[in-house]
Amino acid sequence: MRAAGSLLLLLLALPLSAQSTLILEGSSNVNSWKCESSTVEVSELGLRIPVKTIRCGNRQMERDLFRALHAESYPSIDFRFIDMTRDAEHATIHGNLSLAGTTRPIAIDASVQPLGHGRMRMQVRLSLRMTDFHITPPKALFGMIKAKNDLVVTFDLVMEGP
Repeated sequence: MRAAGSLLLLLLALPLSAQSTLILEGSSNVNSWKCESSTVEVSELGLRIPVKTIRCGNRQMERDLFRALHAESYPSIDFRFIDMTRDAEHATIHGNLSLAGTTRPIAIDASVQPLGHGRMRMQVRLSLRMTDFHITPPKALFGMIKAKNDLVVTFDLVMEGP
C-alpha cells in the first residue's frame, strides 16, 4: 500500500490539464440533467471543486443546485485522500468526501492510464445519494418538478508531466 500511496502523491504532484472535468448527472420526474465544472483544484491532500464553478446550461437550475449544496456556507466540494490500493490500471482510493457541510468516508474505484510524455489520466465514476449528505433533492414549479435522489459523479483528471 505504501507504493500505491507514493503513486497517488506522484499523480497529485503533477499539474492538472485544462481538460480535467467534474460532471454531475442526475434526473427528475421530467428529464435527465448534467452539470459540469472544469475547475478542479488538486493538492497532495485531495481535490477541491468550487461549487459556483459548476455549470448546468440553465441559470435557474444552477441557482437551485447552489442552494441545495448550501454554496454560501460551504463554497466547495472537497475530497481528502486517505490511502490507495492499486493493481495494473485500476486503483481504489479511500478518502473523505465533504459535500454541503457533511463529510462521509468513501471508496472510489479509478482507472489510471499513462498518456505518454509524462501525462496521466485518472477517471472515476461514483454513484451517490443526495440524502446521504443531508441534501434535500431540489424541487421546482411548486413541487411539480422533483429531482431524484441519485447522482452520478464523474471525474476525468488529466495530469501533465514535467
